[in-house]
Amino acid sequence: MGVDIVSLANNHVYDYGEVSLLDTLSTLEGASVPYVGAGHNLEEAIKPVYFVANDMKIAYVSATQIEQGDYPDTPGAGENSPGVFRCWTEERIYDVVREAQEKADFVIVYIHWGTELS
Repeated sequence: MGVDIVSLANNHVYDYGEVSLLDTLSTLEGASVPYVGAGHNLEEAIKPVYFVANDMKIAYVSATQIEQGDYPDTPGAGENSPGVFRCWTEERIYDVVREAQEKADFVIVYIHWGTELS
């Protein structure tokens, strides 16, 4: 058993700030563990990860929507800033999933969502 992929799209990945998110990314990269849902920038955060199993290509996409509103504690990745893939605006997640569908036989979409403390 091992870890094949890690989803980082959640409201706790930034609990200890940007430095800890970057440390997490570095640790996963150093261990050759692919991750989805967060990154050094938006391009990396939204990028699907692909695996091939039994001649089938599988895409993984991950995003978060748990912190609803315009000013979350966990920032969305920007063009040049680290953060998570936020799917508060659904058009972007739709675009990412459509692109993954064009390249894969199956797409697994993991969304971390809900209402905190309800």
